[in-house]
Amino acid sequence: MLNGDTVPFARRVGLEPQDWQTEEKIGNFSISQKGKETANRWIYEAASRNCIVIDEVGYLEVRCGGLYESVQYIINQVERKDIFLVVQLRCIDQVCSAFQIKNYRVLSAPTIPHTKMSTLDRESLLPQHDISRNGPGKKTAGSLLGIFSIYFLFIHSPQIKSIRRP
Repeated sequence: MLNGDTVPFARRVGLEPQDWQTEEKIGNFSISQKGKETANRWIYEAASRNCIVIDEVGYLEVRCGGLYESVQYIINQVERKDIFLVVQLRCIDQVCSAFQIKNYRVLSAPTIPHTKMSTLDRESLLPQHDISRNGPGKKTAGSLLGIFSIYFLFIHSPQIKSIRRP
């Protein structure tokens, strides 16, 4: 949140604080009822903003959990804004399918510097940091061999003709 507010959202199962109320679980993580309610409320409140960034949209939302309802609302009900979803490469296609995202642009931001990648992967990702696609389909740069990177899905606003890179 831009004002610096925070709320605990997820903790490893077994390491939750005593007053923790689990809303749902994914893998080894427990999602807080209060954290989920607060995060969803913040996303709904952001609907009037010109640019919306939603962090960590993934497998929980693909299964209609987590922030699914508020993300769905922002994508489909709000007059088109600049929307950025932060998604791991390995679940981009599932996120696009779950939210029926057809037109988007993938902007990469590798999080592990000096990572050993094959020459093909390095050439595919690092020089341009920008991959345009029209819907789920061919995977880019393989699966990065299990390397986790952050990707932003930019959902095109009708008012935007192009994106200038810095």
